Amino acid sequence: MPTAIEEHADTLTGRIAEARQAAETIYRTARDENRDPVESEQATLDRLAAKVDDLNVQLKRATASYDVDAAVREKLDTIRGAAAPVAYRDAGALMWDMLHAQTDPDAADRYRRGIVTPTLTRAAQHLGLDKANTVPVAGGFNGLVVAPNVGPVLDPYPGDMPLFTALNPQTLTSATFQRPRIVDPNFDTSMSDNPQEKAESVSKAWDIEVETVKMGLVRGYINVSELLLEMFAESLGMVVGHMNKRLAGMLERKAIANVGGTTASIPLAADATAAAVQSAIMTASGMVADATGSLATWVAFGTQGFVRLGSLTNLAGDSILQVGAGDASTVTGSVYGLRPIYTQGIAGADLYVGNGASQETYERRFPVMQALEPALFGRQIGVAGGYAFYNPVTTESPDGGATPAEREGVVKIAWA
Repeated sequence: MPTAIEEHADTLTGRIAEARQAAETIYRTARDENRDPVESEQATLDRLAAKVDDLNVQLKRATASYDVDAAVREKLDTIRGAAAPVAYRDAGALMWDMLHAQTDPDAADRYRRGIVTPTLTRAAQHLGLDKANTVPVAGGFNGLVVAPNVGPVLDPYPGDMPLFTALNPQTLTSATFQRPRIVDPNFDTSMSDNPQEKAESVSKAWDIEVETVKMGLVRGYINVSELLLEMFAESLGMVVGHMNKRLAGMLERKAIANVGGTTASIPLAADATAAAVQSAIMTASGMVADATGSLATWVAFGTQGFVRLGSLTNLAGDSILQVGAGDASTVTGSVYGLRPIYTQGIAGADLYVGNGASQETYERRFPVMQALEPALFGRQIGVAGGYAFYNPVTTESPDGGATPAEREGVVKIAWA
């Protein structure tokens, strides 16, 4: 079972990998389109670089040595007779070391150096360790015998955020912030077309509108018995790990709900052929391009969409969705040129098509909090994460707000 330090280092390493993948996506898109990254993409790359620098500082701190020097430990092992395994005289001595391993260095050292489980077939004439395997007696020590678990505790719940991560989340630095945008109704008529010499040119102004974005907060906690934490060293890591999975799952569902709120939609028949699916995806990509100024780069789907896409083949007989070995995170290749994003949270067979300009995503993870509860001999453990989404306006309101502006950077393919 990894330590809390190792888990934190793994988390930081994963976040660095996510940032690198986001940068790779930007450069790959630019290369595929035979261009350099545009200004907005360069700004994103700068933010990713700053984020990775900060994560590397944290990783250097997390990977510092917090243990006894190896040479000193070797001398201590020699003094304490580390080469010899510990032979507990009875189950009570073993239980004492288990209970005090976190507070008593000697108990921890004995427990660490290899446990020899006592085998007491008859602790006394009429009192055995195993009641069923002893002559009829009044009682036994069965309560001290615990059948060991084989392997780690299975946790089948997803802990990743494929869609949330693919949307390139930026770090939240404020609970409330503003997103400005240029509103230029005269864009197409703002330049003079071949004017006469010395004739006055066209002069058209534009506005800058701002919209307020507020951070949402996801959080939860659990009460844990201190006896559980003392008896089983792996329990704290398991509790925190599963709490973080809960948090990741909620953030992923928030991203899915926001993407699913688009009003741009096209239908697709349940029995659509590969050619019909290709036509729908290309139509959706064109709609994204009209709305955002750039072609779509990704297509997101759930389990049913995954099954339907993977069941279709092109004219060469190859599946239009290449699937790698292993879990769903190994979905590779593309779907008609778009990067596939599989996430369990999307219900049904609907597909969602978008690009980097379709939706802005923001995230802030807060430190794990713990509070001791002496009266209950336990502690509370809580996790929290901040999030925010901003869907840029793709079509301004034609009447100053009476008719809502359109935000159709994501297009839904409603697969019946």
